[in-house]
Amino acid sequence: MKNKLFFLLILCITKGFSQNQVINIIDDNGEPIHGAYYKDIDSLLNPFVGRYVFDNGQKRLKFVLQKMIHSSMSGVYFEDLIVGEFEYSENGVLITSTLNNFNYGWINGAKHNISGNLIVDKPSGLCDDCLPGEKALHVGYVDPYAHAIGSFTIRRMVMNGQDAIHIDIGYEVGTRQAGEPVVPLSIRGREFVLIKQP
Repeated sequence: MKNKLFFLLILCITKGFSQNQVINIIDDNGEPIHGAYYKDIDSLLNPFVGRYVFDNGQKRLKFVLQKMIHSSMSGVYFEDLIVGEFEYSENGVLITSTLNNFNYGWINGAKHNISGNLIVDKPSGLCDDCLPGEKALHVGYVDPYAHAIGSFTIRRMVMNGQDAIHIDIGYEVGTRQAGEPVVPLSIRGREFVLIKQP
């Protein structure tokens, strides 16, 4: 009986360790491990957190980016990531706002319209202009109104002495039902420099 209890104890401990494997997000190879936690061990996501605004007098785009710790990806694995929502207006008229999505308290960060944690640290197809050693962030983007998805890389920069981010939204897929009218994209434009707000 003692041997059975000892065996069960060892099995439970081993199972617990295997399901709580912690992997640095920079070491993620794209193959999710069931039960693993992809952790931002080096705090690489922290510099991207904040409120950012682009405003040229005609177009105004606001991003709110937050860090989500231990986001449950449908219970398969867990990860730290940047999540975000946006607001876009033209000529003082609000076109789209998803900022209220922060009120839902989702435990799966991928439900937000902006989410991701892929650190880009060298020039690549995700960031041709990135410098070696620069830490940019690649995220997924969902346009909930135009039923389009895409992605973009967030590059940190300084603009006129202020912290800022540069984005270039690339749309990959847009879907709609046959007979539905074409809905314009929520954000009219692709490339923006947004200034960090206090």
